Amino acid sequence: MSEDLLGGTKFRSLSGPARGLERFLFCALTLVGAAWAGEVHVFLGLAFFKEQYLGLILALAIPLAFITVKARRAQTGDQVPWYDWLFALGGAVAGGYILVRYPTIAYQLGILSPDKVWLGALAVAGITIAVTSVDPSLRVAFAFCMGESVALIGLSAAALVPRPQME
Repeated sequence: MSEDLLGGTKFRSLSGPARGLERFLFCALTLVGAAWAGEVHVFLGLAFFKEQYLGLILALAIPLAFITVKARRAQTGDQVPWYDWLFALGGAVAGGYILVRYPTIAYQLGILSPDKVWLGALAVAGITIAVTSVDPSLRVAFAFCMGESVALIGLSAAALVPRPQME
């Protein structure tokens, strides 16, 4: 596409390794969705939680949103800023954590640990930033949800603080 067509869009026109990663993530997201819809895991005799699949989708989709969508239309669309790479990595880590650790998370749901609190906060922040950058009309709704999530994460973190023992 020519630059004059991309000037007013929120999407980046990447080249080089960033373009390769963008294509890989798009293809992987499509193939993973098709494999799940076609129940390939059942055919292969593999058992997964649905949430593990959703963690994989998050691990692919959140980085894709940060790599392909500009924060502002006025930004140049030929490079990904360092902070978008950082958010993309954070989204991949949070989704990967859900993918790998979900059985343990599910079986130890009532046990609060710092990794659950911090990676949960990272996932909420990544999803919120990614969705609101794609559709600005969702900012008010997501700001409300983010406020609730921050309050819950704060309460969870407060529960991790050691308390003095009363005798």
